[in-house]
Amino acid sequence: MFVRHADRLRELIGAYGWPTATRVGEQAARGAWLVAQHADTQLDVQRLAVRPLSQAVARGEVSQRDLAFLEDRLAANEGRYQVYGTQITEVINGRPVPWPCLDPSTSTSDAPTSASSRSPSSQPATSRSLNASRLTNL
Repeated sequence: MFVRHADRLRELIGAYGWPTATRVGEQAARGAWLVAQHADTQLDVQRLAVRPLSQAVARGEVSQRDLAFLEDRLAANEGRYQVYGTQITEVINGRPVPWPCLDPSTSTSDAPTSASSRSPSSQPATSRSLNASRLTNL
């Protein structure tokens, strides 16, 4: 079902840009974000959505939080480190374990901060950290 919605969102973004609440209403705008956020089998839709969503954030039409969640979701789906710490890999002993994050003190790129060549998902949970300092303005 989401595939059909993601396909339609791709068409709408291509024709009109990001569907903001001002243009399509709050409920439809939220629905568009949810479709993009959960289009995990259609990374092209997530990639396509990031730029117009970012532009809408810059214009003050969309929450920075929505962009942070989508950027982190795309990073996790592509096997990269997330920036904001919004995506959880698992729950251990009742505590959420975030997908590995970039270390904000050493890098702002998509390169892993660990010297290890392993993918983020193969790192032990103890090496994962939430970059809470990047979430303060969301």
